[in-house]
Amino acid sequence: MKGMRFFCGLMLLSGAAFAQEQKAALESPSVLASGIPAETAMPQTEPVTVQKEAAPAPKESHAAKSVSPKDTEALAQRQLEYFTAQAQDANAEISSVILGNITSWLWVYPDLKNADKALALKAELELRQGDYRRSIVSQLKHAYEYPDSNISFSVRSILNTTISRRMDRNMKTVLAEIAKGDRSSSKADRLAEFLKKMSSQAGAEFYDALVEEFDDFFSRYPNYAKADELLLDLGNMHQAKKNYYAAIMTYGIVSEVYENSPLRPRACRAAGDVYFMNLKNYEKATKAYQDLINKYPESPEISVAYAQMAEIAKIQKQYELAVDIYGKMIELYPGMDTAFDAYNAQALVYRKELKQPANAVDALDKLATMFKGERAIAALQEAAKIARSDAKDYTLEIAQLDRLVTENPDYKDTPAALYQTGLIYEKDLKNPDKAAQVYQQVIDRYPGNSVIKDARKRLDSLMKK
Repeated sequence: MKGMRFFCGLMLLSGAAFAQEQKAALESPSVLASGIPAETAMPQTEPVTVQKEAAPAPKESHAAKSVSPKDTEALAQRQLEYFTAQAQDANAEISSVILGNITSWLWVYPDLKNADKALALKAELELRQGDYRRSIVSQLKHAYEYPDSNISFSVRSILNTTISRRMDRNMKTVLAEIAKGDRSSSKADRLAEFLKKMSSQAGAEFYDALVEEFDDFFSRYPNYAKADELLLDLGNMHQAKKNYYAAIMTYGIVSEVYENSPLRPRACRAAGDVYFMNLKNYEKATKAYQDLINKYPESPEISVAYAQMAEIAKIQKQYELAVDIYGKMIELYPGMDTAFDAYNAQALVYRKELKQPANAVDALDKLATMFKGERAIAALQEAAKIARSDAKDYTLEIAQLDRLVTENPDYKDTPAALYQTGLIYEKDLKNPDKAAQVYQQVIDRYPGNSVIKDARKRLDSLMKK
């Protein structure tokens, strides 16, 4: 079907000059759904002129006469009438031929009178061929292409029946919402909105038909102002359908061809994600992310690029490199979520992969310096656990708990943290005097807390010794 629009039956090749001019205009250089700009014709070589006696001018043939736009429109209408008549009770083979011709007719005359009826006929023929997905796409497109058509309710009725018979409950809901159409903008904007909605919400189900619709859109509107947005949507649909190289190519068109597009960084990052997460080509993914960082240092996309590069480094067991990348993220995004996540990831690499618990504690301690409140408290609690379980450094554990108590005296878990410090002095460091001082602090500072009972019990036990 994709190449069908280039197939014109004898009816469409009847010498209509105006139609050919329209078709030539549509074939001007443009970005197609394949992601490749249409090529211009090669220059012709100047022929060699041979002097000879002039021959009498031939009579002008009927085929050479130009056809006015009015005559062309009349011819197009007769063609449509012929196709419509032939489609009545046509068998499968004839329906297939008519479908090819009506598809070509719509490509040449999408804005002509009765084009809405031609699209409805196309949807009907697709349904006859058993291609209900393409038929649904054509019927949905009808609502956006021709919102004021006098057959819109009829088309909508057929659409509802087709959806009801062919789609599951979730897809029925999605398509019902999309079928509401859009009357508020230009035709190009309406069709673009149609493609956006379909590709993002139903791209996997209607992939083949939608690729053709993207191709048709870019041919009709080669200078569409938001073509970069549509190409990004197309690339995302390719990726979701696991057509990964088509996705990379499409993202590349946005990042390399659309020089003024603000979406270039996003497209560059998206290509890197395909290489990384889908193709597992870590070398090309790293290159894509590094190119993004170098070309667009101010883009918010680079924080994601750094995070992905760190993940690749860990997959390749380059743990020191991962730590350094996280360090760069902290440097670039102090006080932001990116830095918070980087500190935690850095601590995890130090602890789990490099077996350096002291460095893990240090990373979390720095996190608690940059961030306050719940984040700092959680970091200090985790640091204390690592100091005990991994480093077996009880002095380091006490340092983290002391900081938690000092900087967060009113936190709900502070009494328990102070009590835990007393236990460390008593049981791990064998310093009963210091332990007794801490237990007394718990009793004095938090008279209404439930931990007092345990603190008093431990203090009494020490006093008896």
